[in-house]
Amino acid sequence: MKIYNITNQKDFTAALFVNSVFDNFLVSEASFVTVFSLIIDGHLIQTPEEGDDSVSWGQVRPLAFSVIKGKELPKSFKIVLKLSDGNLSSTLGALGIEKDTDVSGLYLNIRYEKGELSCTTGCAYARFVADKTAETGWEAFVERFLTKNGIDYEEL
Repeated sequence: MKIYNITNQKDFTAALFVNSVFDNFLVSEASFVTVFSLIIDGHLIQTPEEGDDSVSWGQVRPLAFSVIKGKELPKSFKIVLKLSDGNLSSTLGALGIEKDTDVSGLYLNIRYEKGELSCTTGCAYARFVADKTAETGWEAFVERFLTKNGIDYEEL
């Protein structure tokens, strides 16, 4: 797990709420505190027969943007994004990790609180594993993703 402090919040929030940079991620959960609180459970009510049971950030983004936009900054928000099953398999494959691995999810936790904006990587396992190849590979992937999309950060 690595934590990245976002040094240019304006560019990051534009990428997150206005542009489609994060649209292919799925939403595990999200919460926003403005003059009211909004909690989003990213699970679909009717799950498809095959595949992921979560809504994409691209589907949630317009609602999230409408909640945070305004004259005052939100007090806080937390968004937990995860890779879809297909992207999880292809990302693990690119990292040289077999499909039938114990990795059950790769996550990106985004938190804005007290004027600070950060991203934290997360790797969930189905059971305990000593090999952290997937975790370190995911961290490197996120760093490349942020850099490629012009998002300035510093590792904490």
